[in-house]
Amino acid sequence: MDKGSFKYICDKVSPEMPPSEYSVQEALSVEMKVAIAIYKLASCAEYKVVGNQFRVHKATVKNCVYQFGRAMVNTQLNEEIKLPNEEQSIAIIQGFEEKSGVSQILGAIDDTHIPVKPLAEGCADYINRKGWPSMVLQAVVDCNYLFLDICCKHPGSVHES
Repeated sequence: MDKGSFKYICDKVSPEMPPSEYSVQEALSVEMKVAIAIYKLASCAEYKVVGNQFRVHKATVKNCVYQFGRAMVNTQLNEEIKLPNEEQSIAIIQGFEEKSGVSQILGAIDDTHIPVKPLAEGCADYINRKGWPSMVLQAVVDCNYLFLDICCKHPGSVHES
């Protein structure tokens, strides 16, 4: 990610990610929180590993990811993430065909499990196939890696398909 893109994201989410007023130590800047969250989401590394990279506790990494996700949904979901119209769809299909040689692709879809601490009631619904509680996050991107759709509402026991 280039510096301009990073700054753009930080500017967009900063109203939703104020420094904690209850922090004993010096509060993390918005830029640091965004960097931690993006690193975690891009690398799929464990919270402890990301924490070691940024010299913060794994709980801080988890909080940064949560705050960043919430801020992106609150500030960008309706502004940046939209289904394409017919003209845009044709351009995306052509873009995928140029990159992959496969025709008629409108989006690339993938999912991941986000760790959660469910309530005791209904806890079994959140246990995924790997044995730990989660929510399924599913996303669709276009040929330029821009999000077309994001869904994070199903408990971990729900099959990804």
